[in-house]
Amino acid sequence: MSKRTQLNAADVHRIMRHLLDVAAMRSTPTAQRQELIDGLSKLIGVDQSFLYTAVGWTKVGTPRFTSQVPISDADVVLLKYLSEFGVARQLTDDPFGSRSMDEPRPPHAYTLREVLPDRTTKAKFAPFIEVYGAARAHDGSVSVARLGRNAEEVAGLAMHQMGRSRPLTAHQVAMIQFATNELKRMCDAGYLPLPPEAPVAALSPRLVQVLDRILAGQTPKQIAHTLGLSVWTVREYIDRLYKHFQVNGREELTAKFINTRVAMVED
Repeated sequence: MSKRTQLNAADVHRIMRHLLDVAAMRSTPTAQRQELIDGLSKLIGVDQSFLYTAVGWTKVGTPRFTSQVPISDADVVLLKYLSEFGVARQLTDDPFGSRSMDEPRPPHAYTLREVLPDRTTKAKFAPFIEVYGAARAHDGSVSVARLGRNAEEVAGLAMHQMGRSRPLTAHQVAMIQFATNELKRMCDAGYLPLPPEAPVAALSPRLVQVLDRILAGQTPKQIAHTLGLSVWTVREYIDRLYKHFQVNGREELTAKFINTRVAMVED
């Protein structure tokens, strides 16, 4: 076993204990996903992170996010980047996204050094490096775990160090890798119900982003701040979502998705 994958018993125990607590929350999947990323970020010791799910995760497909759940105290610049990721910016323009689309079925965690190994690669992804620096990020790791029969649905952890924090250690990357392996197990076993693809298939990427933040409990003002939009624009998007799903308000919309996800687990 390489140093990268070696963890001591205490590390394994802490991560597994957290994931067991998260699995017990599966009747409230939105809160469950938030607790998952908040707890893992603290255990692994990273500054900024988010849990993501996506579909069509190949360069020849139509890759897009179905969900992004940042940690509770997410950096404003990082949130702005996430709001543009897959909307104003192509997912393949990010070196982590581009590299992971070529990754076969086994879960894997990529480091910044792996996705930007030389000058040629850095030149290719220069816009990403510029945004990454603007967010004060200087090191990171993004993992990918392929799910489903066609392996084009994925879930993963994006974890980054900011400002003057030390670069990720091999030990931290090993913890991310282990957590990603267990994340796949949770998804495959139904202990972590993910946002269903079918109900949102007809929505634009921006509407999907607003929907995901509604389900995370954010107010229109918070959503506007997160996505860099006006409150009036957010309210317009919310009205469009209500009409699309034929509901009369936030509670009905949330109930529709929670019921769908619980049914997925029970099946």
